[in-house]
Amino acid sequence: MLKQALLAIGSREEKELDTPDSAVNSFISGISDTSFKSIRHASVSVIIRFNSKTGLAARADSSASSPPSLKAFLDQDFIDEDSAEILFIKRTVRDTDRWSGHVGLPGGRRDPEDSSDLVTAKRETLEEVGIDLDRHGIYVGPLNQRYATTHWGGEIIMVLCSYVFLINTPDPIPLSIQESEVAFAFWCPISELNNPANACRYNKDISGIATNYLSLPVRLMLRVCLPYVSFPGLHIADRFAYTSVVTDPSRPPLIMWGLTHSIIYDFLDILDPSTVLLRPRLPLPGHLATRFVLRMLNKLGFYNQVLTEIECRAPQTACWKANSQGRLSGYVKDRYFRQFQLSVILDFVLRLSTAGFLASKLWLTLMSSRRFFTQSR
Repeated sequence: MLKQALLAIGSREEKELDTPDSAVNSFISGISDTSFKSIRHASVSVIIRFNSKTGLAARADSSASSPPSLKAFLDQDFIDEDSAEILFIKRTVRDTDRWSGHVGLPGGRRDPEDSSDLVTAKRETLEEVGIDLDRHGIYVGPLNQRYATTHWGGEIIMVLCSYVFLINTPDPIPLSIQESEVAFAFWCPISELNNPANACRYNKDISGIATNYLSLPVRLMLRVCLPYVSFPGLHIADRFAYTSVVTDPSRPPLIMWGLTHSIIYDFLDILDPSTVLLRPRLPLPGHLATRFVLRMLNKLGFYNQVLTEIECRAPQTACWKANSQGRLSGYVKDRYFRQFQLSVILDFVLRLSTAGFLASKLWLTLMSSRRFFTQSR
């Protein structure tokens, strides 16, 4: 199954994202449309390795000559699909890094000297983890490009490009960590990532963010109705992340979420389409009341118009794949984002209306009591 998925990725052509819909940029924040030409690009590498289970003979054969094609490489004896692993990094905690402390993939922003986004992925991988993909890697193909946005999808900050590589040898390749960017790196089996039991939620506190470009009423609304957002994530077991070379005594639980989570899900959708419906993809509001309003709105619109396409078994082409009009923010449809925002607004209005109604009832009760005591005198 993994071999077929890699061959399918290898047959892909990368599709460039176009200028996004201005309505998405200015729905709440009021930010004007972003010029696509000024949007920076960044690239990440999805690096897969196979652990040999066929002994030294296979190792010697595999290093004797380079396979002429991806299919020829995958047909080698030492390729064991059950042993396939993907390389992840734990980013260093830094105040200047938007993704500080996140579980991610090797990569970074494109430099003016880079001739392509693919070159960026290779260069950043060499800098961050010390793997020379031109020497030790086989390029497979691209995954979906996606937009990285500010909170609420208000402003696009970059286009993220993802590329899949295979390590071309069963022999372990030592990692050289760039400590200023990466806390540590680790390999996680693909079977663990594809296990629905490892799906979880990551609650991100947003009560104190986005204060620079949102108006005071909107900030108040967020504090009341949206103290945090529950993002879909994947829990990574300690036995894979915290090895003997990791000296962090606290060992906090590692949860992959956000952009990296969406990239890995793009890959898993190609690997195992039968489990598409088992993987949560959409963020949820923190408050149950807001979540209830969102659920009602979804039943009226989003589920009928979008999720029915998933039931037709076409998630890559219908719902989650970045299309030429740029109508994706990560893996979440613009339509869902608008419903999400509308649910927060409606919940806030309902809370204000309820508070106003109760306040007026209390005022009328107090005034009635005051008149009663006045007349009794």
